[in-house]
Amino acid sequence: MDTGDLISTTIAALSLIATAIVAYRQTRIQARLTAIEETRRREQAEALRHADIRAMVAGTPTALQLVLANDGPATAWEVWATELPVGSDDPPLFHGLDELEQAPATLRPGDRLPFPVLTLAETAERVQVVVSWKDEAGPHRESFTVQLP
Repeated sequence: MDTGDLISTTIAALSLIATAIVAYRQTRIQARLTAIEETRRREQAEALRHADIRAMVAGTPTALQLVLANDGPATAWEVWATELPVGSDDPPLFHGLDELEQAPATLRPGDRLPFPVLTLAETAERVQVVVSWKDEAGPHRESFTVQLP
């Protein structure tokens, strides 16, 4: 075996080793990417089961409304809410909100459920609204502090 054959054999061996290392690394990277993609798919599937219910105040100072909104991809059912004062003043009156306890609503994705606000002289400017609902992921209860203008 001459020097040229030895060099050729060494280069071929090194190429084979380098190819094996690259293949091993690519396999590990592909496995990590697959795991990340699977996690993302599971998270997306789980997110599709959740309604995203929010309580907010909308309208003008003379025509205020408390709005319950579903900004999520799933339908929320058995939606009801109650208000609690923040501080010592009485909470404002939300016309129709009390009826939700007897007849809870259903909010599909994108639905808005308005309740006109009646404010009196000694009405609190901030109100805590506690909203409960059920969706495909189960029961939920969330508290929102809304500011009245």
